[in-house]
Amino acid sequence: MRQPDETTCFTCGSTIKRDARLCPQCGATISAGPAMAGPAVAGSAMQARSYAPSAVQPAYGRSGAPDVVGAGRYVLNFILAGFIGLILTYLLRSHGWLATWICIPIMILGVFVLMSLGSSQ
Repeated sequence: MRQPDETTCFTCGSTIKRDARLCPQCGATISAGPAMAGPAVAGSAMQARSYAPSAVQPAYGRSGAPDVVGAGRYVLNFILAGFIGLILTYLLRSHGWLATWICIPIMILGVFVLMSLGSSQ
């Protein structure tokens, strides 16, 4: 039977102390605060995971900056500016929509170049 000062690890499902920073079973980092202050849930690790959304850390790239660009943004920028869009998105991945705003004029410039090449024939 679980004690009132215990909770469930959101990763492995083992019972841990509510004020623990690390799970002794799997080593996962446990965040403290209002997210873990909810009622104790008797059940699977999936139920306990819903009480600890802040425990999930953002993905970090090689530079240490958070990757705020998802796969959809890479696809969008590839459609707009081709491989240049992919490279810009990777280089500016921690700057939100900046790469997309740069890819839009590249696309417009490409359309004008193609139109001018088509009309010269």
